[in-house]
Amino acid sequence: LKNVIPNDGFLIKICQETVPLIENELSKSNPYNVKSMAVFAAGNLAFGIRERKSENYFVPPASIQSLMSKVCSCLDDKNEKVVGNAIRSVGHLAFIVFHPPYSSYLESDPTSKKLFTFAMKQLCQKACQASMRQAVLSMTWKERSSAKKHGW
Repeated sequence: LKNVIPNDGFLIKICQETVPLIENELSKSNPYNVKSMAVFAAGNLAFGIRERKSENYFVPPASIQSLMSKVCSCLDDKNEKVVGNAIRSVGHLAFIVFHPPYSSYLESDPTSKKLFTFAMKQLCQKACQASMRQAVLSMTWKERSSAKKHGW
C-alpha cells in the first residue's frame, strides 16, 4: 500500500470521510445485504490501516471505538452473512487497536479498554458458536440425534 499511495495525508482524509458513512449505514435498519457490505467495509478499512504500518492515526481513536461498538452490535444480527462479516471486522479492528499507535490510547482510556475487552469476548463467543453450528450441519441425522441424547 505504501508503494501505491506514498502520502499518509491522503489516506487519512479518505479514512476520516469513510468512517461516518459506514457508521451511518450501520445505524439504519437497512436490508441485510447493505448492512453486510457496511460491516465488510469496516473490516477492509481496518485491514488497510493495519497493512499501512504507519505511526499516524488514520482515524481518531474515538471514531474507531464508535465503529467497533456498531460492528459489535452486528454480531447479534439474525443474518449469518452479517454475523460472519462482523466477526471478520471485529478481528481486524481489534488488531489495529491492540497495536501502535492505537494501543497507547487504549491503555490510557479505561472505557475503551472495557469496550474492546467486551468486544473480544463477544467475538470469541460468536466464533465458537459459528464453528459449532458448522460442525452440527456437517453431522448426519444419526450423529446429531446421538449428540442430542448425550447432551441431555
